[in-house]
Amino acid sequence: MPVEIEYLASTLIDLGIYDNIITDLPYEIRKLEELQTIKFSNTGLTILPEFIGNLSSLQFLSLPNNILTSLPTTILNNQLLRQIELDNNVHLNSIQSLNGHPSVKYIEANNCLIENLPVNLSQLTDLYISNNKLKNLRNIETLGFATNARKYFYFGQNHIQSITPQIRYVTNLYFLNLNGNQLNNMPSSILHIFKTIILVILNW
Repeated sequence: MPVEIEYLASTLIDLGIYDNIITDLPYEIRKLEELQTIKFSNTGLTILPEFIGNLSSLQFLSLPNNILTSLPTTILNNQLLRQIELDNNVHLNSIQSLNGHPSVKYIEANNCLIENLPVNLSQLTDLYISNNKLKNLRNIETLGFATNARKYFYFGQNHIQSITPQIRYVTNLYFLNLNGNQLNNMPSSILHIFKTIILVILNW
């Protein structure tokens, strides 16, 4: 990527690179203060640098089909960030750096190695973490707690063995996909919430 990109700092709002090898982001990107969208797909990206937090206008971050292992904690500084796509980062084992993010509504991270749900995402409505390494739904009640919008959670093809009773505290849970997990039981204390949601459990 040419370093001259910094000369577009006042005008560039959408940056997309597809199927080209760029293993790390050039430092000059930190100056793109008007940038709202980043889309890097199948670039071999291994690290999302800490200066991503300097992009105060960033709303949409799409990094599928790369080699990321984690996200920087500075992503919490992206106060306008709404949507994150991380599908097929097959070495990505954690998205805990998103914990407490005040504005993220949509996360897509299918086909990774994620072991734990993120925590305290007050505005989250859509969470897609299918075909990962989830073993439980601990802290699910902390997702989307500040919005009454419908929640769509997809956790198919993981290693989940039980459903935490705290799921009853998820605000307006509408769709829950647990297809292809290892569920042993379903607590009777939470069965009443399934009258109001679409529940998908196959191969139970």
